[in-house]
Amino acid sequence: MTRSTAREPLDIVVLGAQKSGSTFLSDIIHWSGLAWMQEDEVPIFEAPFFEGSDLRELDRAVAGSDRPLRGIKRADYLCRHECPANLAQVVPGAKLIAVLRHPIERALAAAAWYMVHGHVPVQSPELLLDDLLQRSSELVGREREILEFGRYGEAIARYLEFFDLDQLLLLEQGELRDIDGLLDRLAVFLDTPVLEGLDRSATPARSNEGAYHPLRQRVLRLRAPLIYDWEKGHRYEYRPHRQYRPVRTAIAAVPLAIDRFVLRPLLHDGPSPLSRDLVDRLADFYADDLDLLADVTDFDVDRWR
Repeated sequence: MTRSTAREPLDIVVLGAQKSGSTFLSDIIHWSGLAWMQEDEVPIFEAPFFEGSDLRELDRAVAGSDRPLRGIKRADYLCRHECPANLAQVVPGAKLIAVLRHPIERALAAAAWYMVHGHVPVQSPELLLDDLLQRSSELVGREREILEFGRYGEAIARYLEFFDLDQLLLLEQGELRDIDGLLDRLAVFLDTPVLEGLDRSATPARSNEGAYHPLRQRVLRLRAPLIYDWEKGHRYEYRPHRQYRPVRTAIAAVPLAIDRFVLRPLLHDGPSPLSRDLVDRLADFYADDLDLLADVTDFDVDRWR
């Protein structure tokens, strides 16, 4: 990775967890004035980008900041093994923030998200998660992420090899509902005041909410290949998402509009409950990791037992 000699500092990294509300959290930080947050995901610290990219692309990603603190978000950073060392190499003093969700709920949401984006077939979440659990030791790629990205204890332990515990703030997804309490915690952690006179009616809307009905998933699945490149190159170049593939993005607005204005109001979508047997086996899968999370942090895992 080529490094620039004069780089705007990166103070905050919202790490994830995936499908736990990290985008909403980043939006709240930006809206509140606590820090300037890049609205686009910045995957430069992931493999294979890190070794093959010019660090000045990170400078470009945060160059629009007009506030003392600057930050980025990337929902996959938390559980990718290479990211703690890569981040520590470039921003060893950064404040790291992660929002965690009950690992079984997160796995269910991830399964639906991966169906929408074409990584796994549209099918019953019960059948998919049961199959993944039976093959958990041999999973690779996207299938592996559905279960493994809920192993927060292992992920946090890797970060604590490179960062001090006081550089890390762990939130629980439910805390995102209490905006005032959330802002208080963030302000203390970041040691910076919230903007005065915030209009609570203008709180950012939640984004990336799940689609669980198979009809919604199939319609939204038409959109993904038009706006995303899933096969990574070896070089990250910052480009605002709104300027990326403008023609395809315009076409992709059609299935999005069909879902938003027709399907979502009609279908009253939500996750179907998993069987008791599958829930118990998933709980066993995550049990040791929750113990590890409790051992290395002060996060209250008993709420998820």
